[in-house]
Amino acid sequence: MSSSSDWDHAEAQALVAAPRAEVAALFWDIAAWHAIWLKIDDVDVLYDDGAHQEFVMGVQRDGRREDVRTIRYRRRDGAIDFFSPLPPPTMVSHNGSWLFEVDPAQPDSCRVSARRNYQLIGALGETRTQFVDRRRDYRQQFEKRLQAILDCFVDHFATAMPVVSEVKGMTVCTEHIRIECTLEEIDAFLADVHNLPSWTGFFRSVGRPVGDRFEVKTAMGTTIRTRIERGDRGRYVISSLVGDCEERAELVVAAAASSVEVSFTVNVLPALADHAAGGGEFGAVDGVAVQQGRMRDELERLRAALTAEATVRAAAAHHDR
Repeated sequence: MSSSSDWDHAEAQALVAAPRAEVAALFWDIAAWHAIWLKIDDVDVLYDDGAHQEFVMGVQRDGRREDVRTIRYRRRDGAIDFFSPLPPPTMVSHNGSWLFEVDPAQPDSCRVSARRNYQLIGALGETRTQFVDRRRDYRQQFEKRLQAILDCFVDHFATAMPVVSEVKGMTVCTEHIRIECTLEEIDAFLADVHNLPSWTGFFRSVGRPVGDRFEVKTAMGTTIRTRIERGDRGRYVISSLVGDCEERAELVVAAAASSVEVSFTVNVLPALADHAAGGGEFGAVDGVAVQQGRMRDELERLRAALTAEATVRAAAAHHDR
């Protein structure tokens, strides 16, 4: 029988060669983990609003499958806290965090720390001494496993593979960019629906308001209703009603010295895949590489638009002197 004094702690760290916002975004995208940590059998994401997340993950440990249910919370700085209402079968309780820190000397890298707190279940007939010894051995193995997970993420970013996952039938792609501007400048730009056509290829023109949305003409020749939802922790969600379905694209912005890091995630609906199959310009079936390339182009256009706005402001300020 375990007691309140039987809490154990495990830690591991790794330096990842990628910006903090990019690394933190991938650690949050739990559905993408199966392509990185190969001991995962499957992940069922039950809820995710960008700040709160619930999922059930099936993993392999010591040749056996474990199903673990976890609830996570993303802090303003990108750090992730969690607890497991259904912990691994060897544990009474399990919680922890993923922390992401930037070294000013290496602004394009990120140190990731894994911290775990847990209580092991005492075995029937096990003496106190035996339990203490088993806890020591378990902690050593647990820290090796945490380090192995972190090393897989290090390898993933070293090979610069695109981040792609699937959630409930949708293709989910993520890209990143660093832009020389302030948080205030990018906030004013991203929060305005009328700026979408200047940097995205999908939205062509913005029309009249309808309720809390705007009618928007798309590259597919259709008119949809779109709004931008501004959340906390630098989140912006582009929400579009396509028929009876909602398509969502998310941008997460974080300060980085004199610039900002932008993470751009797009959920592609099957409706767009059907359109592409018929020869349309925009859709999922023309391949992940095409989707990733399109997103990179859009982020470059976003950077160019913000740079142009900054140039205009500077010229206006100089003229007023």
